[in-house]
Amino acid sequence: MAARTARSFFQNGTKSIAVLRKISGKTNVQNYLKSLHRTSSSSLQGNPALSSILQNLAKRSSPSFVNHIRRLQDLAVNIDNAVCGLSTGQENSQDISLLEQCSDDDDDQFRKRGDDILSKVKDEVKFAQHNGNIFAVVYIGGSQFKIVVNDIIMVNKLPAQVGSKIKLEKVLLVGGENFTIVGQPLVNRNSVDVQATMVEHTKAEKIIVFKKKRRKGYKRTQGHRQALSVLRINKIVVNPTSL
Repeated sequence: MAARTARSFFQNGTKSIAVLRKISGKTNVQNYLKSLHRTSSSSLQGNPALSSILQNLAKRSSPSFVNHIRRLQDLAVNIDNAVCGLSTGQENSQDISLLEQCSDDDDDQFRKRGDDILSKVKDEVKFAQHNGNIFAVVYIGGSQFKIVVNDIIMVNKLPAQVGSKIKLEKVLLVGGENFTIVGQPLVNRNSVDVQATMVEHTKAEKIIVFKKKRRKGYKRTQGHRQALSVLRINKIVVNPTSL
């Protein structure tokens, strides 16, 4: 039984080396890291720390993570020794600590890069609002509209009185010349405020609906005018502090 277990650990370790060697020549790093975790999961049950590290590494898809691939390749042999050493009860704390350091460095790079991007977006939001160069994509009455301030749009009839102020809650996207904020699917209500005024209720041009069944003497002609509401966009405000 012990010999069979040791053989299983060794085979999984060999697969780990093969996967790691393929990573540097591929652009899709994330899929190969997930493959590494799958091939090694059965042999890492005795060491949950190493298993969790590989699982976290499998979630990384940024190009900055490619810099750590060479370090992982250098540790490939040590990783397999650590996996095989589980059957004999050996500890490989040094290899695990190196992997933890690699993961922590990557997390710091992701966090720093995210903070830099967010600060730049906030600056661009303030600049765009100061110049009035800002737009939004809103969802109203089953349709999407790209709008800017003072636009006039015609939507399906809304239950609001003429002259009333309404707030457009469903904002899919807001952006400017150098930034774009995309909702998932909607932008946070505290981050953007789009308000409009109901100008009038009207009807669209008439369309003719004609139906006929040949050789049956059946003909029907019907007209239809869709009920519409006309809105004027008053303001589009983005709150940078809530991004």
